[in-house]
Amino acid sequence: QYAPRGSLRADDFIDFVEQKPLSDPTRAPVRVMTVHQSKGLQFDIVVLPELDARLSGQNEAFVVGRDSPTGPVEAVCRYVEKDLWPFLPKRFQQMFHDANQQKWAEALCVLYVAVTRPIHALHMLISAEQGVSGEPHKTFAGLLRAALCEGRVLTPDAVAYQTGDSDWAAHIGTAPVEEATTAAASPALFRIQLATGERERGWQSVSPSRLEGGPSLRIADVLRPARSAGQNFGTLVHAWLAHIEWLDHGLPSDDELKRAAIEEVGWQQDVNEQLRQFKTWLTDSKLRSLLSQKALREDAFCKFDQIEVSNERRFALKQNGQLMNGSIDRLVLYLRDGQVVAADILDYKTDGIARDDASALADKVEFYRPQIAAYVQAVQRMYDLPAGQVRARLMFLNIDEIVTTEEPTNHEVHSRRGHSHRQSTQRPLF
Repeated sequence: QYAPRGSLRADDFIDFVEQKPLSDPTRAPVRVMTVHQSKGLQFDIVVLPELDARLSGQNEAFVVGRDSPTGPVEAVCRYVEKDLWPFLPKRFQQMFHDANQQKWAEALCVLYVAVTRPIHALHMLISAEQGVSGEPHKTFAGLLRAALCEGRVLTPDAVAYQTGDSDWAAHIGTAPVEEATTAAASPALFRIQLATGERERGWQSVSPSRLEGGPSLRIADVLRPARSAGQNFGTLVHAWLAHIEWLDHGLPSDDELKRAAIEEVGWQQDVNEQLRQFKTWLTDSKLRSLLSQKALREDAFCKFDQIEVSNERRFALKQNGQLMNGSIDRLVLYLRDGQVVAADILDYKTDGIARDDASALADKVEFYRPQIAAYVQAVQRMYDLPAGQVRARLMFLNIDEIVTTEEPTNHEVHSRRGHSHRQSTQRPLF
């Protein structure tokens, strides 16, 4: 059931397992389950012993209005008792009526599922009580009584209705029991093959961060049991940077940053040391120039009369038969006459790299290149921009280094593995 999701992240699989209820796989002669759990299954005999529950179940806290069953919600009203419906506007009265109709329809669907599970015999148990008014209760039992009993008063242990062959078991032969055979144990062989072509149903969801490193990946990274301290610190830094629109407007207070560490990241330790490191990066550094509106205007790479910035900019686009969805750390949009004419992508990295290790830096740039390329393509499509009007930069915080990723026109730097890697410094695009 999990395989069609297409995710290689262990966390996603764990979440799926924890949220997906499954019945005990043992082949017990008698199994007890809810009607919903029985969907898609069949049994020789089905017994429905609890049919006196309300058909409508518990009322929802709110009622919503839509023009169509799959349309957007256009109105919301707190649930009120039926006696108050006439005092509501006509639109809201219709909302409550439609919600009621849907509730009854869903209840009948549940009963339909229950009565279609048996292969040979169905036994339904209802209460003998009729009620003072003589009218059937609004329960599954009351519905069966109204449909099958023709108003008869039922006594305990009476058969209210019966049809079919009650001696069905006598006409079923006993299947021969096969003798168990013991086979020699053989080693299990597993082969993993990547899917080819587009999926027949649904879109496979993929995020740019999963493109890091290109088409190959380390299985140790996939099965890593927990996040490392470095990854947790990187998450914390990203959350803090998302609180900065422009440094010209000032830095968020320590209280605000500490609150973000707890509420947004779930940081459980003392954060003072991390906070000092964060402030160091924002003092007399290249990062400060990237977050300063004044510095950007003085060193702009295109003409503009308006500028907009978004932190943690979410997007979702269909691309090559997949649903590409992700979040850009910082996106700056340049506008002229209200029209977006260029975009600047900034991605923060907290990798531990030595300042004088050029080959290690080149390796990291190549590692992140597929991810950044996905961001560039997404921004191009969102704002209908040609490639030359979208700039993407990696900000390596630990070494205070900015790298602008570009197309194959850049010069090459040889890495320690002997492969060529393209890299560039900042330069105006137009």
